[in-house]
Amino acid sequence: MVLEAIKQIEVRLRGGVLSLSPGQRVEAPDAIASALIEQAKGKVRAVPDWLIAWRKVADSVYGITADDHRLLRILDAIGQCDEAFTRGDWGAFTRGAEAVRHAVEGRT
Repeated sequence: MVLEAIKQIEVRLRGGVLSLSPGQRVEAPDAIASALIEQAKGKVRAVPDWLIAWRKVADSVYGITADDHRLLRILDAIGQCDEAFTRGDWGAFTRGAEAVRHAVEGRT
C-alpha cells in the first residue's frame, strides 16, 4: 500500500527512524500501512491505486458489444469515472465504478 504524509511525521521502525514530510509518499506492506494509518490518525493517508481501480472497471465491461442495450448507461458511468479521475476525486470514482457495475448487471 502507498502512504502519503499529510503532516510531518517520524516513524520508529526496527531499522531506524523514517521521517516523512507532507506530500511525501512511501510504499509499505499492507499490515504495516494499516497499523500506521490507525496509530498516526490525521498524519498519513492511503493513496488510491487508480490503475487497479481502472482495471476492475475494464474487467466488468469485458464482452459488452456495440449492439448491447446496456451500452449507453455503461458509457455514461465510465464517463463519471473519467471525470472523477481527472479531478483526483476517489470517492466520485468509486461511485462511478459502482454505477458501471449496476449498468452491467442491468440494475437502475
